Amino acid sequence: MPDALLAEPVALLAFLARTDVTIVAHLGSQDIPDDLDQVSLSDMVECTFNGYAPVTLTGVPDIVDNEDDYAEALYPPVEWTAGDTIAPSRITCVYTTLTVTGVDTKLFIFEPFEIPIIFDTPGQSMRRQIRVISAPDVS
Repeated sequence: MPDALLAEPVALLAFLARTDVTIVAHLGSQDIPDDLDQVSLSDMVECTFNGYAPVTLTGVPDIVDNEDDYAEALYPPVEWTAGDTIAPSRITCVYTTLTVTGVDTKLFIFEPFEIPIIFDTPGQSMRRQIRVISAPDVS
């Protein structure tokens, strides 16, 4: 009999390793709504500060042991760096988009910050580790 706790991480890794799946990490600057369950991709306002670019997640993430009913994986930290000149920019969240070739891009993960981060110094950088969890509609 298969071990359900082993099957979830294997299924998540298999999904993340598919060549038709692309996950991209973005920084957002929109106000954070009170109802986080109603957030959609159309609500996202991507940062535009000099030097900013979204980052495609690559490689195989590390599986995290947990006692919950889902699998969890951590990608290596992603880094964003401001350019040589920057107007003060407010960062309110990190979000990831999920694209499966031939299917629309979806909001995959939304992580609001409790306190916005202000980028206002040339060369200022931020690192963030992206956590991915399995979900019933990810197949």
